[in-house]
Amino acid sequence: MTRAIVLVITILALWGLAAWSESGALYSGSNLPAYLRLASAILGILVTSGLISSAILEFAIRRSFKAEPVGAQRVIVFVAVTLLVSVVTMKILGYDITTILTTSALLTAIVGFALQPTLGGLFSGIALQLDSHLKPGDGIRYQGNDVKIESMNWRSVVGRRRDDTLRE
Repeated sequence: MTRAIVLVITILALWGLAAWSESGALYSGSNLPAYLRLASAILGILVTSGLISSAILEFAIRRSFKAEPVGAQRVIVFVAVTLLVSVVTMKILGYDITTILTTSALLTAIVGFALQPTLGGLFSGIALQLDSHLKPGDGIRYQGNDVKIESMNWRSVVGRRRDDTLRE
């Protein structure tokens, strides 16, 4: 919590310095005000995204599903919230975001089609992690063998066969 307070104070100080330097009292005629505004906007985006992401993870996953979010879930939530907060911040600061959104949509489509098999495996691993039907200690039948699940994460499931060999 103290880290968040320090970051908020830093952001406010950067905004104050930017406003002061724009008035001509400090470094008039230089690019310093623009750099200070940019630095404070980036810090503000990161702090806001972190706080909103923490709240989403706390209420949506920990309390609703009564499960600890895995690393991939944390990353996906943080990236989505950061993109949303960045777009809102750019709109507030007066930037035309339609060009940026169009370009990012095209790049996302190209990368998405190129990574389709990888993304399919990633999302099936995340779905397996969110689905609480399978957990370590359960028994399943895999390729005609009885397998006891030893451990699982969003990338793999490790099981032990009756002959004590491990299967991933």
